[in-house]
Amino acid sequence: MDKIEESKIKEIILNLREQIKNGEVIFHGSDCFPLGCCGNASEILQKRLEISGFDQIELKSNLWLDNQSHSWLVYKGYVIDITIDQFESTKDLDFILKEQSSSFHKQFNPL
Repeated sequence: MDKIEESKIKEIILNLREQIKNGEVIFHGSDCFPLGCCGNASEILQKRLEISGFDQIELKSNLWLDNQSHSWLVYKGYVIDITIDQFESTKDLDFILKEQSSSFHKQFNPL
């Protein structure tokens, strides 16, 4: 992913997050965003990215760590996690991370 793509994706993420927080985009649980919203928010983000010309985006969903599931997107070797800030240990992480260097996401496994 080049810097231009990263900048466009961050803009789309920030716009969607603002719309969810303002109640312009509503789905089950969105009133608690980002808590428990990773699946729905990732699906909506994936559609918005595809509409904006980003293709081959993979949705990683229903992955588990202990008793908690999480979902995110992968694009060109980068994790795109619109709800990463719902976890206490990730408050300082960015929404876009290199997949190979994201030890947080590597902890999650399919059931």
